[in-house]
Amino acid sequence: MASMMPAILLLAAGLMLAMVVMERNERRLKSSQTRLQAIFATSPTPLLVGYWQGSDYATDQVNPAWERQFQIPAAKIAGLSGRDFSWWVSAQDRARFLEQAHRGEGVSQFMVWLRRMDGSHFLGSISCHTEQVRGRQMIVMAYDDVTLSYRMQQQLQELNRTLEERVARAADELIQSEKLAALGQLVAGVAHELSTPIGNALLAASTLEAEIRQLEQAHSQGLRRSDLEQFLQEGSMNASVMQRNLERAVSLIGSFRQVAVDRTTSQVRKCSLRQVTDEALLLIQPLLKGSPHRVQVEIPEDLQLVTCPGSLTQILINLVQNALLHAFTERQSGLIRIQAYSLNQECLLVVSDDGCGISADMQQRVFEPFFTTRMGQGGSGLGLHLVHNLVTGVLEGRIRLVSEPGQGCRFELTIPGLQQDVIRP
Repeated sequence: MASMMPAILLLAAGLMLAMVVMERNERRLKSSQTRLQAIFATSPTPLLVGYWQGSDYATDQVNPAWERQFQIPAAKIAGLSGRDFSWWVSAQDRARFLEQAHRGEGVSQFMVWLRRMDGSHFLGSISCHTEQVRGRQMIVMAYDDVTLSYRMQQQLQELNRTLEERVARAADELIQSEKLAALGQLVAGVAHELSTPIGNALLAASTLEAEIRQLEQAHSQGLRRSDLEQFLQEGSMNASVMQRNLERAVSLIGSFRQVAVDRTTSQVRKCSLRQVTDEALLLIQPLLKGSPHRVQVEIPEDLQLVTCPGSLTQILINLVQNALLHAFTERQSGLIRIQAYSLNQECLLVVSDDGCGISADMQQRVFEPFFTTRMGQGGSGLGLHLVHNLVTGVLEGRIRLVSEPGQGCRFELTIPGLQQDVIRP
């Protein structure tokens, strides 16, 4: 009996130790549960704990943040399945969510519209996790109200869309301004070119009028044969001067009228490329006369195109103006060449200069709207953009830039509608 006492004591001590350990673990478990419950209750994120009933779940408990978000008391939904009390706006969305969650894979940021008790809606982002607890399949769901960020994103997208529209509209308006500026140059060209022949005709008419008065005075005093012969000689000369200058004015007016019609209607017609080029240069003659640079035209007289001469005129004006503005910044004088060749059934129109050239990185951007190296110094950044649009859009052609720094620029325009083969020199 005495020999059994140490064993019994040892067993008792072991039982007591086990009881102490169990009590300590239970206290730890309860402490852990208390902490988890405190976290659950104080979490700012709406949380719902439920358990699976077949393919659906029933609510076990929700935290205060969930009650505030949905405006539904926890006691009102405890034990109810989602079918009995649904805060989902769309049954289809709820079915997709349950199908995904029931597979046990977890769901992250499932975006769906949800309903509060007062009937108002908000956009929720739901994440969930399924876990086996004491033989029961539990589900924990976290809800996040992302309505504000969603609406801000929608507003940002709308602003971006309207901004793109406003930028496109502004670009169109600036292009129209560019065309109006060209129209102003047309008016200036008309006034400048007509002033000379009309002025000459007016001077000849005034001289003839004075000669007629002298003849009348001589007649009243006794007309001599020499007076009559002098009047006939000088009068004939002045009449000839008037005729030549008025014919020149009529010719200019006809050219300007045709250019104006072409530029406003973009009509397609058969035209002489040389004549279109001469008319384009005539429009910017005031600019060229005030410049030390010169333009050399090498286009056969018989080269005919069926195209939009108004657009072609605008293209030539813009390319020449671009060279005058940008090519010769480091030179006192320069040469602009306009050449044309046949290329199968197309015309190759080349506008080149011997100016400073364009660097490789800038060549990639010259046709972009608003790109210019002379902003605030006479450059709008729309001249070459308009050229590109007219060539590729209206004329249905192609344009290519060839340039190297210090080697000038060469704009090659391939235009359809060639009517007569011209031998390339």
